[in-house]
Amino acid sequence: MVYKVLIADDETWIRKGIIKAIQWESLKLQLVGETGDGEEALSMSVALQPHIIISDVRMPSMDGLTLSEEVTKILPNTKIIIISGYDEFQYVKRAINADAVNYILKPINREEINGAIKKAIDRIEAQGQLEELKNNIPVFMEKLICDALTYNDSEQLVAVKEWLKKLSLEGDEYCIAAVQTNRKLQDFKAFRNVLYNIVRNIAEADFYVSVFDLNSGNIGILVIRRKNERKIETFLKRAVLALKKESEVGFSIGVGNTYEHIEDIYLSYVDAIKALDGRAAAGKDDVLLYSNDVLFIENKYPLDLHKSYVSCIVLNERCKIAVVLSGIEEYFENTAGLTIHDVRKFFFSVVSDIVKILLHHEKFNNEIIEEGFLFCNQIGGYHSLKDMMEWVKKYSLQCISFIENSQGADINNIIRLSIDYMKNHFNEEISLHLISSKFYINSSYFSAAFKEKTGTTFIEFLTKLRIEKARELLADTKIKVSVVSKLVGYEDGRYFSKLFKKHTGKMPTEFREEDAL
Repeated sequence: MVYKVLIADDETWIRKGIIKAIQWESLKLQLVGETGDGEEALSMSVALQPHIIISDVRMPSMDGLTLSEEVTKILPNTKIIIISGYDEFQYVKRAINADAVNYILKPINREEINGAIKKAIDRIEAQGQLEELKNNIPVFMEKLICDALTYNDSEQLVAVKEWLKKLSLEGDEYCIAAVQTNRKLQDFKAFRNVLYNIVRNIAEADFYVSVFDLNSGNIGILVIRRKNERKIETFLKRAVLALKKESEVGFSIGVGNTYEHIEDIYLSYVDAIKALDGRAAAGKDDVLLYSNDVLFIENKYPLDLHKSYVSCIVLNERCKIAVVLSGIEEYFENTAGLTIHDVRKFFFSVVSDIVKILLHHEKFNNEIIEEGFLFCNQIGGYHSLKDMMEWVKKYSLQCISFIENSQGADINNIIRLSIDYMKNHFNEEISLHLISSKFYINSSYFSAAFKEKTGTTFIEFLTKLRIEKARELLADTKIKVSVVSKLVGYEDGRYFSKLFKKHTGKMPTEFREEDAL
């Protein structure tokens, strides 16, 4: 392979010197252009698409650093070497941010310029090998992800994580979408291929996607959001619009919640299936986002009964199960317009949430969890309210026995879990309502129990935790007080300072000054 080189420097004699110094033949290089103007260099880059650009910092029209930044946006695979007569920090910093391969000071040394070019070639070749590997593993990755989701296999999830790391495809968020089609068998492969091509094209550099078949007959999509501000929901809506134009097959996409860790994609998968299952009752189409509270039609879905029942499991209240089930039975038998499909959706959602609770248990039982998954996968085979109630009651008692035997999630454990959550998410928006909803417990009851067990209110505990974290951060004088405020969960800097003084007797700036002495 011959690597194309573009040279940009406003001094002709320097350009000639660079050309003379480069080992063109041994490094397999070709000079495709030279210029002394920054804007012209950008135009030539777009037209010639060089593999390597060697650019001076100071040039007419556009400086070399701005050129580097613009080229990186348009041609992300092009490698840039910056040359300059100025050994100034801001130049070096901008060059690094523009992903320059090297920053060389004038006068230019033959050995140094050729070394920088070799480094650029190494990067190009490594990138090419990575792209080739990426193109050759879709089928392997699809099988790996499908097995991990079908069997909730932790070893397979670890393997997925390792491969993503090897391929530099790790991201900030992970999400599973499930696509359900109204199609004849012969149309399925064609539809899947169209879907695959569309999501890959729309993903560009912002997302990584893997398309795979689910055992349920649906199509799964793993979406990894990389370092960007685009939302997964927006990305999938674009895919839906493109898919409608390219295919006449009817379809819907259920989108699970996003998670920060690849190990949690099974939870996202469960969410996606629940979103699809709620499609008919909610009258939705296309992109269906999972939500605990608004998955079903508001006046048709007994959310209070759902929360009450799951709460029985969380709090080990086996004596209340029969009472809540009786209320569920009465609701479905006496509410006009409900069908067996609504009953299936309700128990699917309830059992899915019970399984989520068990998954987060320190000593979760695979057999019990798999039994819950099996029920959700086979719920279409249940045709009576009575049969589903009997199964769910038996399963719930089994779950409670497991939790009791492993000293699980009673109110003390919920308080411990809530404290762990606050310690890990203190910089986010946290409220009593959020925590109580997360653990399916009445907020007033939780508030009273929290104070009884910890000796302080929920808000006081959270505030003290945040103030303590702020004290630690203030020890670093490089971090502004306004930034510290946001890092511990307070957007309003003045409110944070007032709160800090209330708890420490000093303003943040005073605390920092005294701490530094």
